[in-house]
Amino acid sequence: MSSLLLVAVIAGASGALASSSQDAIGKARRLEEDTGTIEFQFPTGFQPFGNEPITMEVEEADIDDLNELQTIIVNDKSKGTTWLLHPKTQKVVAVELPFPGGNHESAVAPQSNKIAVPHYETAESVGVNEGGGTPGSSVSLIDIDKGSASVLVNKPNAFRDSKPHDAAWLSETLLVTTEQLSNGLTLWDLSNQTSTAIELGDSCSTPHLLVVVPTSDVSGKQHLVATTCRCTNPGDSSECPGAIALVNVTTGESIVLEAPLGAEAITATKYGEIWVGGFRSDIVSVYGSPDENPVSLDNFELIEEKRGFWKPLRMAYDDVTDTVVVATLASTDATVLAGLSDADHNFFSFDAAPYNGTRQLLHSTTLSSRKRGRINPEGLAVAPDTGYFITGGFDTATIVIVDAETLNVVASIYLPHCTLPSEMALATFLPFLNNTAMVATLNLTGTNNWSGGYCARTLRNTYDNRFTVLDGFNYAAIDPTWTIDEEGEDVPATAADSDVVVLVLLVVVGVVVLIAFVNCIYCSCWKRRNKKDVHAHMKVSTGDDDIELA
Repeated sequence: MSSLLLVAVIAGASGALASSSQDAIGKARRLEEDTGTIEFQFPTGFQPFGNEPITMEVEEADIDDLNELQTIIVNDKSKGTTWLLHPKTQKVVAVELPFPGGNHESAVAPQSNKIAVPHYETAESVGVNEGGGTPGSSVSLIDIDKGSASVLVNKPNAFRDSKPHDAAWLSETLLVTTEQLSNGLTLWDLSNQTSTAIELGDSCSTPHLLVVVPTSDVSGKQHLVATTCRCTNPGDSSECPGAIALVNVTTGESIVLEAPLGAEAITATKYGEIWVGGFRSDIVSVYGSPDENPVSLDNFELIEEKRGFWKPLRMAYDDVTDTVVVATLASTDATVLAGLSDADHNFFSFDAAPYNGTRQLLHSTTLSSRKRGRINPEGLAVAPDTGYFITGGFDTATIVIVDAETLNVVASIYLPHCTLPSEMALATFLPFLNNTAMVATLNLTGTNNWSGGYCARTLRNTYDNRFTVLDGFNYAAIDPTWTIDEEGEDVPATAADSDVVVLVLLVVVGVVVLIAFVNCIYCSCWKRRNKKDVHAHMKVSTGDDDIELA
């Protein structure tokens, strides 16, 4: 009977364990009900990074929608690292780029299989400001599926060391990069490993950000891109006007129009309109065709200006809600940022429809996370077809997922401040040295874009040991192989699911031990009783009489 009980309990516990494992395999890990927090895990074969766990805290969202998000991309430009985060399976990979820093922007190829990351600069001495490093000239290519990176194999940049900053893909083999110091663009052809210089001239000083312009031309004869010219190269006047250049990269022809002072932020809508923000102004401008004809070099013009949005730094367009969002950044000085309140909004959405007299402001808010406070964005991207924007705080190592319709922060992802384990990184926060000038007295690198502290040790560039500095946000609709288990399932590699399995195993072992103990006692008692009965009925023969032994 005890044996049957033991078998039944083990079978029941095994069934519970199998059910738990099947739940973990069959669907993405759900949030812990008490905390609303999940922890990302590094897949087998990938080196864990960081002095803190990587967690996602859901603040307001449809859990099922968030669990369908695929690969979120963000650069840590102080360490030459690109983070790939996969909320669908809660797995994360930190890709070390060929260059130890200067990875500001990123561009995802049309088929979402690779990322181009221009190499802007490298800090080669202590105390240099961000932007003051040795100019770069190359591009890193990240294989998203493999979670690895290499240098773009091609002929040297036609402009040489010109600080390529942003990139845009025209096709799987054609890539365009901005070349700041040379006032031009480079067209990289991966199919024949060539690079072609496209000169824009002094009228477009410091081409910075870049977008592909939607057109009706599907013949491949007209590849239009637009770039903002922010006019911050050495020798440029502080009053130098900003500009926008519309460029046919196939022919090299271009047109340059005046834009808001410090033109930097840029995005393109499905209507072919280009929105531009001037970082040294409060102006957002809209450019495009005056009618419903596709935009071209012949009809490109200023359509509308909007004022009252101080220091617009980044923009993005969402096709699902047909909205343009503008992220502003009041300063990179922590003292200034600390003096801002929630009333100082830094995120705005506009109706993008051009033909019904709208383009009106819809919502405005201040982005914030629960654990790390205000979000000061230096990068911004849309997650196509999801209704979400991806951005984060350059100074808080925090990514936020924003609902495109309401501008509510629906989830925050907290990255580590340092790449090494805590006992090696020795992270040092400088809460009383917020002012940029005060931090500079310590002769630390990147004080003009300070992120709140430094790591005493780092795996990458020892000349730049700032805390994580986030930029280059992007999104790829891909489930990389490192998110797939051996059976081809999307399996959430989570600590919580492992804890469930371990707990069930402990229960099984405990029950087995308890039953064995009870069984042992039962058997021992039964043997004693049986022995007593035998003794009680044993008889010794003594002749004619039998004597019963007690």
